Amino acid sequence: MGRTNGYWACAAFSIVVACTPKQAPVGGDASAVSVPSSLATASTGPNAPGTLGTDAGPRRTSVDLLHWGPARLAVSSNVKNPRDYPEHLVDGNNGTAWNSRTGDLVGASIAFEVPSDATIESLVLSAGFDKIDAAGNDLFLMNHRVRSIEVFAGSMETKPLATFQLDPARREPQSFAFAHPGGLYWVKVTAVEPGTKKEWRELAISEFRVMGIPGKTRYGMPRIPDVAIAKEWVSRPLPGVGDPDAPSYQDAIGSAFPSINALCKHLETKLAPGFAKNGLPAPGKEACVTKPVSVPAPLPAPIKGISWLDLMTPEGSAGMYVLQTDKGFVVPRNAELQSANCEPGCMDDMLRTDTRLEKLESSAGNVTLHVKQTSTSSEAFDEHGMRTSATDTRWFSLKCALTPEPVTCARVDTKSSCLLGTAEVACR
Repeated sequence: MGRTNGYWACAAFSIVVACTPKQAPVGGDASAVSVPSSLATASTGPNAPGTLGTDAGPRRTSVDLLHWGPARLAVSSNVKNPRDYPEHLVDGNNGTAWNSRTGDLVGASIAFEVPSDATIESLVLSAGFDKIDAAGNDLFLMNHRVRSIEVFAGSMETKPLATFQLDPARREPQSFAFAHPGGLYWVKVTAVEPGTKKEWRELAISEFRVMGIPGKTRYGMPRIPDVAIAKEWVSRPLPGVGDPDAPSYQDAIGSAFPSINALCKHLETKLAPGFAKNGLPAPGKEACVTKPVSVPAPLPAPIKGISWLDLMTPEGSAGMYVLQTDKGFVVPRNAELQSANCEPGCMDDMLRTDTRLEKLESSAGNVTLHVKQTSTSSEAFDEHGMRTSATDTRWFSLKCALTPEPVTCARVDTKSSCLLGTAEVACR
């Protein structure tokens, strides 16, 4: 994942195992973290896709593929200030915007990739920065706006697949039919409308969406895509789809250590080469932070305690349980419950995830953790494109074999409950 500056500003919340989304927990019994929510579960407008299917088959709802499955996005450049980030292009907020480098106007580009088994239906793009600031300045009129774009598959060296004209007077995002399979695409700005502030020479765009039908991997709740500057990004694989960096810590877990400090020191050493490979300084002790988890008493033997581990990795961050047994402290394999690709600029007030360890059982060398997770988003959209809330509650068990090493867990989902507003809906 490309990073603009510093380390991760928020913790994301989703991993996928056997195509079943897992929402990220946090350490402790009733803690919460905030992560960005998605834009639409359906788009609106004259060219907007709606539900698909016939009476003979299930109806499918078009969603923003950048938020509801593995995805990555890159912009050609970014303005040099501490306020505007590339993530603002996909944060669901018209009051923020991606701002290009000064002079990057015609020729500026947005690259995106979604899984090959997804189906793209339309592209949605704001012509400019739809905001009037506190002083009454209309940033939409003052900044440059997009008049036309070309869309390419794989590389901008190829023949464009489509050309679209935008209305530079329209403030709301504009939708364009684009029926293509998932993959890597580039959107190139080919004409702009100058703003009234002549000395401003940055391109400012509030929102970009890729609407369509996800492939086999669809998240249960939206998450922010991997976002970067193009030069840092073009050689990186799609997150969650064959990413060779994804298991960077997997071979470092599963074995017992005499103390939490020894476990963390081992992880820091194992992760250091990955940070160097990505051009990042190793975070040192900040890479591994643990805190105790409140466990229903009594603790079944051989469990002596449970902690939550926040792990900073070259890919972002990860969270998982640490079990204390007679042999020491161990992080089981296949028990990651939190995974994040998040940079400065991530929105952090749209979704909260509450995780509770409800019960702990042990028998014949195995331990089972019964967990409840509830994720509540304040920035979901209903089938009409109207903003509402969404609640996703999952109950599952982590069944961990303590012997032989490496200690390994298997997740078993038991039930789920999902609300869109106040209406009960099927969980994805």
